[in-house]
Amino acid sequence: MTDTNVIFESEKVFHGDWQIKCHCPGGKIDYVTGFLDEQSIQNWLKTEHRAHWLKVRGYQP
Repeated sequence: MTDTNVIFESEKVFHGDWQIKCHCPGGKIDYVTGFLDEQSIQNWLKTEHRAHWLKVRGYQP
């Protein structure tokens, strides 16, 4: 697994539609979609979902 930081940034797409913009190593940008508000993004980032997302992509949580 790569021990590199992925930067997570909340992004509002439309009213009631939020996503996480993930700045990955090498300039790659990935998205996690389907959030209702910024609070639901913050909750996701604090749970095992974030760690699982990173592991699946080969990054160190």
